[in-house]
Amino acid sequence: MGKIVFLDIDGTLVWGDKILPSALAACRGARKNGHLLYICSGRPRLQITDAILSVGFDGVVSSGGAHIEMGGERVFSAFIPRNTLDRLTDFLDAHGTGYMLEASDGVTNGPYFRQHCEALCAALKGTPEASLIEDFLAFLLSTPLPAEPWRYRDRVNKVVFMGSRDAVFDKVLREFGGECEIFRGSVPFFGDECGEIGPRGVHKGSALEFVAKRLGISRENTIAIGDSDNDRKMIEYAALGIAMGNGAEGLKQIADYVTGPIGEDGLARAFEKCGLV
Repeated sequence: MGKIVFLDIDGTLVWGDKILPSALAACRGARKNGHLLYICSGRPRLQITDAILSVGFDGVVSSGGAHIEMGGERVFSAFIPRNTLDRLTDFLDAHGTGYMLEASDGVTNGPYFRQHCEALCAALKGTPEASLIEDFLAFLLSTPLPAEPWRYRDRVNKVVFMGSRDAVFDKVLREFGGECEIFRGSVPFFGDECGEIGPRGVHKGSALEFVAKRLGISRENTIAIGDSDNDRKMIEYAALGIAMGNGAEGLKQIADYVTGPIGEDGLARAFEKCGLV
């Protein structure tokens, strides 16, 4: 029987804007062998580009599980309650923290977001990572803003926050951890104080469970591959959870298997390891 594979994008399938030929071949080979492949990303839906989708997938999970498409049809959406979102953005603004509010069709930035991005690029100028990070941040900043931002706040799937006058992650966790899902360091470029916030009970693990049950696929036929803390729930849920060699140390500790880094054909090696190709 075929497996269902949930696959993270950044740091797993894609680094910067590049998909390695070995990863592309592995994905297409797995589908040819009868397995189902789903993108499962923290990115909002409009930032999952045609270049990524051209690899060939059976469905898309975006915003960390808050938006699910199967066969090109949206089958699930979840939003951060407006009252919670308003208190959250007030809290982040008070701490000088940059953030993005994400919906499936638009992204808007808080008042400190661009400032933090520019400071990060300046700090990394001259390093080997500088051009990669500059391209990534330019991509984030180029995302179209919603036409009606006041209405947009009622349909925010996820918040990504980064950069602050002081350490903010633990403060966010204490203040909002009881009513939201909060994961640390989902964008490694932004450092350990960055994180992402989604609706309570909604994450990549819940998305994998939802899709598998809807397709009638048993849990023992599920595989998840990722690299950061926001992949933890799907790694824990899947029968086989695989962490990338370039991934977060905490994720590696709970994974069933750690493959090579993305730049060393880690994804292709993972597909081979679990018999997908």
